[in-house]
Amino acid sequence: MLICATNPVARAEASVDVPSNELAASMQKLDAAWAASPLGFTDARFVEEPAAGYGAFEPRDGATFKPGDAINIYAEPVGYGYRAQDGVYEVELAVDFEILNNTGQVLAEQADFARVTAEARNPLREFQTSLSFRFEGLTDGDYILVTRFRDENSEKSGEIRLPFTIESEAAAE
Repeated sequence: MLICATNPVARAEASVDVPSNELAASMQKLDAAWAASPLGFTDARFVEEPAAGYGAFEPRDGATFKPGDAINIYAEPVGYGYRAQDGVYEVELAVDFEILNNTGQVLAEQADFARVTAEARNPLREFQTSLSFRFEGLTDGDYILVTRFRDENSEKSGEIRLPFTIESEAAAE
């Protein structure tokens, strides 16, 4: 009796179902719209703690903080550029921030506060970032946190303005 040691599965050709023509055409239109779009955000908000992943966050109830509290924000940037290198697409965003009072006066600012990066074998379309701030010395009152994102792979930039309140426990009573 002869036993064949050839594995028929190993000889089979790879087969992948492709998207419909309509979906493929829509994806090409998305690529063109993405490249033409300014840097923007599909979501930006205060959250309880840094996100575990894209869309995996706990929204914060309100925008009132106690002095010295951590201020966490979640953002989903879109329209950023890519650097293609060795079959990998790299995203790199530089982040600046400002704290403004109600009259628009800049109380604090820092350029290049953070760098947000990611890389993948395909262009990322679902990308998120979580940023944490802790500001000392802010007295009770209303403020605006301005966070600017600068795309290191294009000339694009975009900003998020989130109003918030600092209220000490004594002021809350």
